[in-house]
Amino acid sequence: MAGSSDYNTPQHVVDAIKRFAPIELDPCSNRTSVVGAVMSCFEDAAVDGMKLPWVAAGGLVFVNPPYSAMEPWMAKCAAEAALGVEIIALINNSSDAGWWHRHVRTAQARVEWAGRIRFVPADGGQVFSPRYPSVLVYWGPRAARFAEVLGEFGWPIVHGGGRVAQRGPWYGACGHIWDRADDADCPTCPVAARLAELE
Repeated sequence: MAGSSDYNTPQHVVDAIKRFAPIELDPCSNRTSVVGAVMSCFEDAAVDGMKLPWVAAGGLVFVNPPYSAMEPWMAKCAAEAALGVEIIALINNSSDAGWWHRHVRTAQARVEWAGRIRFVPADGGQVFSPRYPSVLVYWGPRAARFAEVLGEFGWPIVHGGGRVAQRGPWYGACGHIWDRADDADCPTCPVAARLAELE
C-alpha cells in the first residue's frame, strides 16, 4: 500500500469482527494497532506470528497481513485452518491473483466489503484507501453465522452455497442469487445450496 505495509485496521472494522467473536490472536500486528487481541505479534518482537502455531490461541485469529506479502500469509491461513483454527483475514479483493486461487479458495465464506476501507498508517500519517476493494475471508465451522453477522457490511458469500440466515436470498457456489426459500437448487444451473450442511 503506497510504499508501506504498516497500515492498521480501522476501529469500525475491528468492532464489526468482534460482533462475531472476540479476537484471541493478531499474528501480524504492530504497536499502534487497535485490534486489541488477547495476544499480538509484532515485527520487532521475539514471537514471530508467521512461525507461531495459531492453534495455541484457542479462538478466533484475525489477520490483516502486509499486502506486499500476501502469498505467505494466505498460505499460513490455509494451513492453520486445515488444523482447525478459526480465522478471519482482511485482505485486498484480488480474485485474479495466484495466491487467491491457491489459498483463499480453501475458505468457507467471505464478505466483500461495501465501499473502500480507509486504513490508518501506523506512523500516524495520512489515512489511506487502497486501489482494490477489501474482503473479509473466513476459515472455520461457522460460515453461515459469519455471513449473517458481517453480511450487513457488504456482500456475503458462503463457499459451497448456502442461505445466509435472515438475509433473504440464496447464495450459490455457482455465483447465482435467488429468492425462493423453498428451492435449494439454483434455478439457472444444477448447483445445490446445501443449506443443511452449513448449519
